[in-house]
Amino acid sequence: TRERELRIEGDDFSICFDPMSGRMTSYISGGREWLAGPLRLTFWRPPTDNDRGNGMPSRCAPWKTAESHLRLNHFQRFEVHTGDGSLRLTFHLDILVGESRAQLEYRIHGDGSIDVSVELIPGGEDLPPLPRVGMMCEIRPELRDWEWFGRGPWENYRDRNTGSPVGVYEGSIDDLWFPYLEPQETANRTDIRWASFTDKEGAGLRITTADNQLLEVGAYPFLQSDLEGPKHPHEIPSRDLITVQ
Repeated sequence: TRERELRIEGDDFSICFDPMSGRMTSYISGGREWLAGPLRLTFWRPPTDNDRGNGMPSRCAPWKTAESHLRLNHFQRFEVHTGDGSLRLTFHLDILVGESRAQLEYRIHGDGSIDVSVELIPGGEDLPPLPRVGMMCEIRPELRDWEWFGRGPWENYRDRNTGSPVGVYEGSIDDLWFPYLEPQETANRTDIRWASFTDKEGAGLRITTADNQLLEVGAYPFLQSDLEGPKHPHEIPSRDLITVQ
């Protein structure tokens, strides 16, 4: 370890964390860095047309910046445990929205695979509605082939997904988001069992559910924040990365 970095190394991998926030800042495997931005908690999603109409962006605004302002709990901080051929890092975090807290745990296995679990404990009075709870990161731009086992092939959401059959689907990241007239939340898929993001040679990253809890996954070739502000889809900037949330 060194200040502001916690490094875990194995036979063919190296993983770095920010010990003050619980962010995973680097994931190197097979000699390649796979992240283009840290793996981190997220409590936000870009507003839709209906959200903007009902005042969601201002009503839920504290959650938008909550991750960037979280801090280690003064008493618990983070823990390191070993056993069963794995290493477990647990971060106890205070979220500056009311008296909310979170526990973020990474279990790192000898082959470089990582189990991630999140527990959110909302606290305080008059908390704003919570738009989302999950993890988000940016990955390398060459990982443009997205394959998943879940609902598809088009984007779908919890409130309107029964018309999207469960199956195995595949496509290019560039084609799997929708250019709404005014940019907004897009590209989500529900009931995900696993999802992979690979390059032309088939190398890449794979996300799976660890406890049979179905996931929701979205991905697009720009930042999440790029879906807020532009008034037309052609104004969304081209980025040298892929956002996965």
